[in-house]
Amino acid sequence: MAHLDATMRLFDPDIRPQEMRAKQQRARSAWFRQGECLRRIHDELRNAAQPLTTRDLAERIMRAKAVPASDDRSRELIQKTVLGSLSRAKETIARVEVAGVVSWRLV
Repeated sequence: MAHLDATMRLFDPDIRPQEMRAKQQRARSAWFRQGECLRRIHDELRNAAQPLTTRDLAERIMRAKAVPASDDRSRELIQKTVLGSLSRAKETIARVEVAGVVSWRLV
């Protein structure tokens, strides 16, 4: 690791690598492979006639993945996963507010 410290000091002589924290990894979802949730969101928004709420997106994705709609806990967790994906997709998905209701559409 000494070579890494020396390399970082080339760019910032005052850097203190021992004080740097490791990047925290996000926990993987049990329902989606890497990138799958965002691809499904894009598919649903592309096929929608109007912007969709996070809940609508989660329910449509649950139907497509055959997750029972009656499973409230799964719906809540999938909805959180969908919201996280939406929040990270600022370049391709826009947040729209209509009558106080937050919805999403493709840019």
